Amino acid sequence: MLSRAVSGTQQQGAHRWRWQSLPRASTPSARPVKFPSPAPRLPCNISGWLVAAGVMVMLMLGATPCCCLEARCPAQPAFESYCQCATARIRSGIEITIKCDFQKKEEVVLTKNIYPFRESKAVSASVRIANATSVRVTEGFLGAWLEVLSVGLDLWNCGTVSLVTAPPVYLRHPHAFSTFVGIGLVGCKVPEIPAGLLRDRVTASLLVMNSAVGVVRRGVFQRVRKVRYIVLEDSVVEKVEGSVALEGYVTLHQLDSHRWNGLTLSNTNIHELGPGAFNLTHKANKLENVHKVVVENSRVDYMGRGGITVQGDVAVTIKNNSFGKLEDFALMIDVTRDFKFEDNVVVAAEEGALRGLQCHNFTEMETNMIYFSTERNMTELLQPSFNPFPASCGHSQIFRVVNQALPLTTTAISTSTWVLLVLLLLLVLAVGGVLHRWRENNKMLNFSANNFQSSNGVTSSARYEATQQEVNMMQDGVPNPLYDRTAL
Repeated sequence: MLSRAVSGTQQQGAHRWRWQSLPRASTPSARPVKFPSPAPRLPCNISGWLVAAGVMVMLMLGATPCCCLEARCPAQPAFESYCQCATARIRSGIEITIKCDFQKKEEVVLTKNIYPFRESKAVSASVRIANATSVRVTEGFLGAWLEVLSVGLDLWNCGTVSLVTAPPVYLRHPHAFSTFVGIGLVGCKVPEIPAGLLRDRVTASLLVMNSAVGVVRRGVFQRVRKVRYIVLEDSVVEKVEGSVALEGYVTLHQLDSHRWNGLTLSNTNIHELGPGAFNLTHKANKLENVHKVVVENSRVDYMGRGGITVQGDVAVTIKNNSFGKLEDFALMIDVTRDFKFEDNVVVAAEEGALRGLQCHNFTEMETNMIYFSTERNMTELLQPSFNPFPASCGHSQIFRVVNQALPLTTTAISTSTWVLLVLLLLLVLAVGGVLHRWRENNKMLNFSANNFQSSNGVTSSARYEATQQEVNMMQDGVPNPLYDRTAL
């Protein structure tokens, strides 16, 4: 059922003047009665206009609702049926699925009245709101929704989305492995993702796609043991205040059935990434897949210290990105799996911005361009031995260093490049030696006519000479039995 709620009641009334005749004095000594002076009366035309204006205002207030459309499921009456709800029995209990499509006609508010979650005793609940002009999520909805152990909320193409902090909820089975909370925002404008939106669960996830986000508050995840994925894809984010987890770090967890895994920043523009914003760690076991951190085709205008920090059994790919100003140790990567840092441009880096990268045998670092924002003497920066990466990375990459104040460019050539040049030189020398020896052999053949003949560098053997003599004999009319096919 979808209902429109109008707060308060509107009443109108009319005040009437009642004139009553007072009793006359019975004796001459009675004091004369003084009547109050009548209030000044407005002209008829002005009073009529005021009455008409008041009536119009009351009609407008009565016709305009003060709040959005409240979504309820099951829907009653049928002509307001934007939502469909279904229940199914799964192995662990009852699963609720609610899908609403408002066809770009309604502003929607989500309250605790959307469904009686507590009475249903369900173990899983999925709510999807699509194609609304705007959505306001209330604390009452989050409190009732979180009564279920495993919950998901998807808001698709819902205009401006207003979110609030979720209230703490007591779970009947607080340590159950299936407790999960996830929110997906697709095609929305979100002024703020508040702190404590995802809380008090074993696992959680956050997905933002094709959306514009204002501020991601510090501590979006609160008392969440592990995070399945954090995805920012094809979106714009104004600011990530600090660590997205209240504890200051995120422990990754992944199931095989999920498309996303770990942290993904793809084709996303983040204006400011605060200190320790994405601090991720994981210790894998033999049954889990490799967790991944992928930052590709994105732009980060400013990154504080430890803005992207990854440790443990995680594969990291940072490729084809544009970074604005990087503070010291803005990137801190120390993983045991594959680590790729390629084709990135850093517009303004502090001298120690990339010193937090730890390289190993599975590291690939190539064609990165770094612009240093330091104002000190460029002599040291222009030395061939200078390397903005830590000692563990050596010179295993090609990079360029350009100071903004003094735009001089130098290229540090990697050790692998020198090895390739040396090998190429040895190959050229070997080819030259072979050609020289071949030429000397040809000279000797030109002076020897006993066993070999040479013509324009092409040698012929004695067997070829005999064959040539037989051809000459045939030309002189001497039959050759080996080639005379008419002979029996």
